[in-house]
Amino acid sequence: MTAEKGNPVPPSMGRLPLFIALAAALAFAAIYAFQGGGGKPEEETAAASGPQVQAEKAVGEDESAVSPALATGAMKRLTIHPQPKPLPRITALDGKGRTRDIAEWKGKVLLVNFWASWCPPCRKEMPDIIALQEAYEGKDFRVIAISEDYKGYDWAYSALKVMGGQGLTMLWDKGNAALKAIGVQGLPVTLLVDRQGREVARLIGPADWNAKEAHAIIDRLLAQK
Repeated sequence: MTAEKGNPVPPSMGRLPLFIALAAALAFAAIYAFQGGGGKPEEETAAASGPQVQAEKAVGEDESAVSPALATGAMKRLTIHPQPKPLPRITALDGKGRTRDIAEWKGKVLLVNFWASWCPPCRKEMPDIIALQEAYEGKDFRVIAISEDYKGYDWAYSALKVMGGQGLTMLWDKGNAALKAIGVQGLPVTLLVDRQGREVARLIGPADWNAKEAHAIIDRLLAQK
C-alpha cells in the first residue's frame, strides 16, 4: 500500500534519517576527541604549559652554582667547580697570635689568597688583589691574604704594607698547615668562597683579580643569598 499525497510519512521512515544523523554525529565526535579536538590552540596550550615545564626543569638545579662559562679572559685559568665544594678547616694566626678560622667570615664572599713576600708571582698579582678589595669596600666581600712567609706575621705584614695592602685581612700560616689542608704546594693559590663557606673556584698562579671577568664572578656570588 502506498502513501497517498498529503498523508504523513510512516513512522519507520521518519526515524531512519534521524538515526543516521545521530550516528554520524557520534562518530564525528569520537574522531574529533581522539585527534585532540576541542582543546586550546597550539600556541595557547604551549603558553599555558610553559611555566609548569620550566618549573619541572628547575627542580634539582642548584641556583648557588657559578657557571664554568664565566672562566674567560683574565679568569681563563680559574677552575670553577660544577657545584660548590665543602672547604677543609682552614686556620691561621692573626697579628695578635690568635688562631682564626675562615668559617668566622661565613655570610660573606671571600677571596682567600695564599702568598709569600719571597714569591715574585705573588707580589705581581697583589696590587690587583688590593684594588679588588677597594672596589668592593662596604659590600659583603673580603680578601683574606694568608702568608706563607717563614719569618712570621710581622715580617709578612710589613711586606704587604709596602705594597699598599694594609686594608686586607692578613693571617700567617705557621708551618704551612692551611696550605697543606687545601692540598696545594705551589704559590700563589687563590680560592673563591661563597656565603655558605664553600669553595666555588680556585686558581693556581697569578691573575688580574681586578679585571672585569673577576668582577662578573664576584658579582654573581654576591647576588646569591
